[in-house]
Amino acid sequence: MRTPLLKKSLAVVLGVGMALVAAGCGSSSTTTTTTLKPSVGTLKVALVEPSATNDLAFSESMYNALESLAAPDHLKIAVSENEYVVSDAAAIIREYATRATT
Repeated sequence: MRTPLLKKSLAVVLGVGMALVAAGCGSSSTTTTTTLKPSVGTLKVALVEPSATNDLAFSESMYNALESLAAPDHLKIAVSENEYVVSDAAAIIREYATRATT
């Protein structure tokens, strides 16, 4: 059997936990906007996708998101499509990384 003290302790712990969760989910009344501007030229982004950029799914969403950022944020985007073989995709990622450091 549980003692009344144990029940009260459990209730307090659960109450504090729920209060912390509620506080973490709340929104703040102040809004801070930070604009990051690249200090050095263009940012290079490589996207290695398992399917086509027009697959009406995850790959297209990633591609469209990058394209929407390209003009205002000065991105240079390189895309490799239909790379569903993991070893091939890994080789492409290594090649992109090598090109970025040279």
